[in-house]
Amino acid sequence: SPILEEIDYSIMDISPTVLSVLELPPLSETLGQSRTTTTAERAVMIFVDGLQYKKLITLIEENTLPFFKTVEEINTGLTVFPAITTSSSAALFTGLPPKDNGVYGYGYRSTEKQTLFDIVAENGLKAVAVEGHGLAFSIRNAEVILSGDRNNDGYTNDNVLSNSLEVITNRMPDLLFIHFHDVDDMGHEFGPDSEQYETAIKTVDSYIAQIVAALPENTFITIFADHGMQNEENGNGGNHGQLTKESMIIPIIFMEK
Repeated sequence: SPILEEIDYSIMDISPTVLSVLELPPLSETLGQSRTTTTAERAVMIFVDGLQYKKLITLIEENTLPFFKTVEEINTGLTVFPAITTSSSAALFTGLPPKDNGVYGYGYRSTEKQTLFDIVAENGLKAVAVEGHGLAFSIRNAEVILSGDRNNDGYTNDNVLSNSLEVITNRMPDLLFIHFHDVDDMGHEFGPDSEQYETAIKTVDSYIAQIVAALPENTFITIFADHGMQNEENGNGGNHGQLTKESMIIPIIFMEK
């Protein structure tokens, strides 16, 4: 398949890149590598759970994603197998695949291996992680803010947005990690070709635009997914985790403000 021949990056490259940008020591063990020579005062990691690469590109081509339309380069990334949030998060944070970080699938929610948050803390810098209802994967050495669904509208992304903007405005850390969950939730419930899934992507597009606009100058931004989304074989909703392009190919964006 042509798309597999054109993979630019791995999810394991993201943390090495962020550490390099912040001029911090590299992970002691990693298969990932830094993908930029730029440096910045601070970094933001924007994690869009379950964002299918192909659907993202399709919606951009349809001119329905104003923010993503402005992004100069959306790289094709490869996540790890199994393509689920626990395994992908461990690979993201450690730069190591499941066989090395010990997170082989569901039920594994932490790793003993060194993470980028460990290095940030060891070097006297501050990290804040803004999450949805709860932590899909354990984050240590960072202040964790659980956003929940405060207004009971069935979504957490709006609360993740408001918490992220509050942090940016009042106490911008050296590393800000933001995890949007609703795209994945809509993909599971309705499938990746549904109006609900597409609407969730359009909404997160507007939320990311607000975050980027609020960020101070000299900030490095990476936007990525942990895995994609595919239709269930029975046609009822969607899923991920299989060894398919829809599950394994993710968007990875590196940009500067």
